[in-house]
Amino acid sequence: DLWLLDLERREETRVTRDGSDAVLNGTLSWVYLEEIFGHEGAGIFWSPDSSALAFLRTDESPVAVSTFVDIEPETPRVWRQRYPKAGGANPLVRLALHDLGSGRTAWLDPSTVAYEYLTQVEWLDDSRALGVVALNRAQDRADLYRVERSGAARRVLTETDPAWVNAIDFHFLAGGEELVASSQADGHTHLYRYTLGGERVGAITSGPWSIRGTEAWQRATIATTLDERNGYAYFTARRPDLTQIQLYRVGLDGTGLVRLSS
Repeated sequence: DLWLLDLERREETRVTRDGSDAVLNGTLSWVYLEEIFGHEGAGIFWSPDSSALAFLRTDESPVAVSTFVDIEPETPRVWRQRYPKAGGANPLVRLALHDLGSGRTAWLDPSTVAYEYLTQVEWLDDSRALGVVALNRAQDRADLYRVERSGAARRVLTETDPAWVNAIDFHFLAGGEELVASSQADGHTHLYRYTLGGERVGAITSGPWSIRGTEAWQRATIATTLDERNGYAYFTARRPDLTQIQLYRVGLDGTGLVRLSS
């Protein structure tokens, strides 16, 4: 279960009451920890102003239990883990938004947002809403939603591919009218500006090469590589050829591409 601790008053507040060996609140299941979030985070997402938190509630009861032998200790031990096999049931994951002031918890309604996986959860800078990427089981469709603190969701963008689609990486711009997001629509991963209605405003990067973020992950990691104040995006790319990985900067209007590394 999930609890809050007021560090000044040393007071605890209980947020959830349904935790069990199969229901995890704010804690990632194996498949989300290993395959989706890459061992980063714990299924809890604080708003920038600390007035609210979002968290994942995971029901693992449909997932089959597998038995493993842990060979690390001198005397091996046997342990059990809910491990989704190919074609089997995945954990059922829901997104909750808890407001600290009122103590109320709102939920993203899965009947209005169809998904098998929630792959990205990011607060907007103003703490008023979340950006959430939902992926279907076939992984050929990814949807970006803006989720209000009430739990109401509005679809902003959709990426599809007949074979397999990379999750959308995104950052809502401070003005509240546009966002930057990644797309592989032309066969390469590039950055584009969009309106909140999903209309493409223009390309920030383009060419026969793909962007990466400045972090270790292969995805674009836009939220950590945008300098919105000065109007720049930073990224790495295998450019000018595949034997190199170089660091670049480009204006958010798509002009002024500069290689920063040598």
